[in-house]
Amino acid sequence: MFENYLSHPEIYQALEEHFEKTFNTLLKKENLDQKQFQTPYYRTHFANGMPFMNGNPIFSTKHLSNQDRLRVILDIDASDITCFENKLDNSKELCICGSVQNIEQIKKAMNNWLKQQKPVLNRSHQT
Repeated sequence: MFENYLSHPEIYQALEEHFEKTFNTLLKKENLDQKQFQTPYYRTHFANGMPFMNGNPIFSTKHLSNQDRLRVILDIDASDITCFENKLDNSKELCICGSVQNIEQIKKAMNNWLKQQKPVLNRSHQT
């Protein structure tokens, strides 16, 4: 469905929207407030408004309470997903890399990241 995303702007945009809808669905599933996240977090357009359209990132978000970030990168050469964590000053960024063939695995990794954010949100609502 999304195989030609790099060469077709309308497919690329549909893929971006797919990841955003997936994230919103996962938020509801985990009973998390969308207002606690800045989505998208990373800019994906040049100053003139033209989109990067390179899959890095295809989706990004930032947890506003703890500043943790999630970045999904699509790589057409990836045969499986790879997850790695970048340590930032006072937060972390989880990068999930994979191809469009790995979308279901990427969604699971996104959901796992959201579950890790849940305790932070619950603590912030108790104060």
